[in-house]
Amino acid sequence: MEELDNYGKRVLVFGDGIEEIDHPGCNDPEYRARRKFIGDIGINYKLTDGPIPRIEYTKDENWVWSYCYARLNELY
Repeated sequence: MEELDNYGKRVLVFGDGIEEIDHPGCNDPEYRARRKFIGDIGINYKLTDGPIPRIEYTKDENWVWSYCYARLNELY
């Protein structure tokens, strides 16, 4: 279980090379804050804490993932 608890710490963060690639959100403070918020949940969660925390995604985030899922499903 300890190994699984540490798995969340493998999140790519700004400073780990993300700024060196052509990433559309790399210099967007709002995107980076949101990514940090979600990443921190994964980093800090332990299996012994109970249920996995639920993240309320924004309307835009839901749209992006529904678009990506549908497109990737077509390609698959």
